[in-house]
Amino acid sequence: MTKPGPKKGVKRSAKSVAKHRMTAKEKRKGMQAALLAAFVHTGTITEAAAIAKVGEATHYDWIAGDPEYAVAFATAKRRFIDSLRYEATIRARDGLRIYKFYKGKPIKHPVTKEPYYELAKSDQMLLTQLKAYCPEDYSDKHVVKHEGPEEEFDYDAIPIGPGEPEEAFADFLEKLKKIGVDRVKMRQVTTLSIQQRAEEIKRQAGNGNLRSQ
Repeated sequence: MTKPGPKKGVKRSAKSVAKHRMTAKEKRKGMQAALLAAFVHTGTITEAAAIAKVGEATHYDWIAGDPEYAVAFATAKRRFIDSLRYEATIRARDGLRIYKFYKGKPIKHPVTKEPYYELAKSDQMLLTQLKAYCPEDYSDKHVVKHEGPEEEFDYDAIPIGPGEPEEAFADFLEKLKKIGVDRVKMRQVTTLSIQQRAEEIKRQAGNGNLRSQ
């Protein structure tokens, strides 16, 4: 037999209202937990919301109005990123099992008689991991660190006289050697940047825009 609810016009007791509110809060917490758990595995709000049966707009409302949920979501996001890093490490270091088949049937290992597989490793993924964790050794850009007082050096201040641009650029490189590269404040100095500067000097020479020393 269904228990009758409160009659119209009858106010609920403070205890009853508090219990109702607590239930709504617990329901919201349960929905949030379901969405966060799904996000850790999917990495997208759309998929996680669909799995948890929560509207995407509700997720963003929680982010804006519930600081506790915002912190929990940031933690879930870090967990998902860690899972990607783990997967990248597996592919770079251990490799993925690729089972071999012949005419639609799995090949058996001659000794173990188990399904035969080969480990497929990714050199590109390994290099990506090395760049991320050992940038000082594997970064694409070479950063020159200096010790002692910093000295500003302006690339545009390369002295260019009436002589040939190649000679002026050679003088510039010689000046760098005398100063000491370790004492020059240079950000991400690369061979490409030097080549670009050389081409700029040649272009200026061709247009007759060389600056006097």
